[in-house]
Amino acid sequence: MQEQTTENTPETISADDLTTKINDSGRRSKLYIKLNKKFSEAFTQFCDVAKPGNMSDDEFASMIFMVGMDTINQQILNAEEELGEEIKVDDDETGPKVI
Repeated sequence: MQEQTTENTPETISADDLTTKINDSGRRSKLYIKLNKKFSEAFTQFCDVAKPGNMSDDEFASMIFMVGMDTINQQILNAEEELGEEIKVDDDETGPKVI
């Protein structure tokens, strides 16, 4: 008889598991993020593990948001740099252009 084992495979969560809404009043913007039950449980577990003890939940959520924005910004800058290098290589290969 073969033994059955239960593996602890993490459930995947995606953007479909949350709802976002941005209210832009001109002077200020408010970002609302509503998590479904599965995402909320995963976020709570993440906070329990990753949040420094001296930081409030609000401060930690703000830090996550800012780090995410910084990461995306860095990816954009890297992509621009790579594109610039590709254009430079293409120009070098074709030589000077005479009009």
